[in-house]
Amino acid sequence: IVIAYYLRFDSFSFNLFTLPKQYQIFLFVSLFFWLFLSGRDRLYASKRMTSIKREAADVLLIIGASFVIAAVPAFFVRDYPLSRIFLVDLAFLAGSSLILFRFIGRWFLRLLRRRGHNFRQLLIVGRNARAYQFIKKIEETPEYGYRILGVIDSPNGEYKFPPRLKYLGELPDLEKVLRSHIVDEVFVFLPIKSFYDEIGEILRVCESVGPEVKIPTDIFSLKMAKS
Repeated sequence: IVIAYYLRFDSFSFNLFTLPKQYQIFLFVSLFFWLFLSGRDRLYASKRMTSIKREAADVLLIIGASFVIAAVPAFFVRDYPLSRIFLVDLAFLAGSSLILFRFIGRWFLRLLRRRGHNFRQLLIVGRNARAYQFIKKIEETPEYGYRILGVIDSPNGEYKFPPRLKYLGELPDLEKVLRSHIVDEVFVFLPIKSFYDEIGEILRVCESVGPEVKIPTDIFSLKMAKS
């Protein structure tokens, strides 16, 4: 905001309380709604499987919403109007800097993950074609930083996965597995229609024990991004 204010008014100060009242109101209201919206939309959650385009779109959407909401009360302070050029400059600076920071962060983290650092451990629930495709994709893309702990399923699961993937038990064993192993995320590939009650129990157990639980809905068109 200091740089945007300087570009518009040729005035520079790190003390934000010296700015005109409407700019102070705009700053604190936009910051509040940025924190609220980014928390609600999980902007700072793990983005390993989200494309940079999707992440950039989320950043720009939340910046735009925060600025629009914050501009409303600021315009009621009539010392002089909130500058539209200032808003454009600030939106450009905030959006470009945040996207650039995330792009550099992605590059650095992928470099670490390829070397075996910064990984998250997954538990797969269900053995079927969708689970198999997901596991294959994870093994082909080490930059995601995922390691598969193993699989749990009913004894009559559709697929027999390779021996390197441990069969850790049946669905009722989920809580025991979560408490005896380090599991960061649980991916559920059970058919929702025929395993509705079981999936509900899985969600309850994961909420109780702590790991994130995800139910991929369209493994082939989501580019490993949507869950």
